[in-house]
Amino acid sequence: MHTDGDLLAQIVRRVDLVEVARRMVAVFHAEIPAYRTLPDTMLQGEILDIAQRNLGMFFRTLADARPLSDEELKPICESARQRAAEGLPLEDLLHAYRLGGRLGWPGAPGGRGAGRRPAREGHERRRDPARRQAVHARLTR
Repeated sequence: MHTDGDLLAQIVRRVDLVEVARRMVAVFHAEIPAYRTLPDTMLQGEILDIAQRNLGMFFRTLADARPLSDEELKPICESARQRAAEGLPLEDLLHAYRLGGRLGWPGAPGGRGAGRRPAREGHERRRDPARRQAVHARLTR
C-alpha cells in the first residue's frame, strides 16, 4: 500500500524542473516590469538557474514532508539580497516569488494551476508597509 508521501514523491520525480523554470521566467518577464529590463542572458542564465534550484528545493521538501532548513534558505535570501543590491524593487522581487509558488504547482503532472489569480490581484499585500518591513528585515540579517 502506498502512503500519500510515496505518491507525492512519485509525482515530484516526474516534474520537469527545467521546463517549469523556463515557464516561470517567461511569466516573470511578461508580468513584472523590472524583469523586462533585465538582459536576456541574465534571464536565461542566472534567473533560470535560481528558479530551477528553488523549484528543486520546494519539491524535495514537499516529497520529504518537511520545511526548508535555514541552510536551504540561505541561497534564496542571498539571491534576493543580490537582486535588491542591483536595484530590483522589493515589490517586484516578492511578486516573482509569489508567481513562482503558484506556477510551480501546474508543473506537477496533472496540475491545472487551480487557484491561480491574475497578476494584479493581491497587489494590496505587496504594498503593505509592515509586510515589506518584515521581508526587508529578513533579507538584511
